[in-house]
Amino acid sequence: MWSNFGPALLARLPMQSLNGSTKLSPRWTDVAIALARFRNEYTENDWDGQGAIAIHEDLIDSVTHLAEFLQARGVAAPNWTLPWFDGFILFEWNLEDGSRIGVELTAPNVGEISISSLSGHETLEVPSEGAAAV
Repeated sequence: MWSNFGPALLARLPMQSLNGSTKLSPRWTDVAIALARFRNEYTENDWDGQGAIAIHEDLIDSVTHLAEFLQARGVAAPNWTLPWFDGFILFEWNLEDGSRIGVELTAPNVGEISISSLSGHETLEVPSEGAAAV
């Protein structure tokens, strides 16, 4: 799962320094806690009282696998793990240079990376499973 998230996409994400530990870092633990909360609180339509679309459990499962995949490859945990009103999940990193990287996860193994900085905005698609990894 998430083998479509190739080296070129991974290279765009901030890395953490690895200390050899196989345990989730405290920040990745926060991501796991947030995803468990999403499963308990956001799987029904109108979870926000304003018409939000339910986040499907298969998406939560897929995003959980992505978090494990990224953490195992040394990617720093995102600053934000957010449920979105239209049924997707967002990982967001805010970098020291003021840029922002967002990974919008819209369906199992489907996502988009959005990179915003002072020099502009770039969007990269995560190719579908089975397609050549970028």
